[in-house]
Amino acid sequence: RCNVHLASVREDTQLQLTIIPDLNSAEKIAEEYITSKVSELINRTHIDMSLYHTLVDKLRGFTGNFIWVDITLDMVI
Repeated sequence: RCNVHLASVREDTQLQLTIIPDLNSAEKIAEEYITSKVSELINRTHIDMSLYHTLVDKLRGFTGNFIWVDITLDMVI
């Protein structure tokens, strides 16, 4: 969500932008990314599903930092 409005201060006109992060949406996106990437790994390597659940649980700590998810999964292969 963001809020944009024009404000006039004396002779200068200013554009003010306020960004309010929706952390619930960011966490949901990260969760979907993690499960998608782990699913790809499982399908590609045919690793046991118990590893799938372990990886997803561990990678949830990297929420919002997708590069660490990719690096970790590259190391697992």
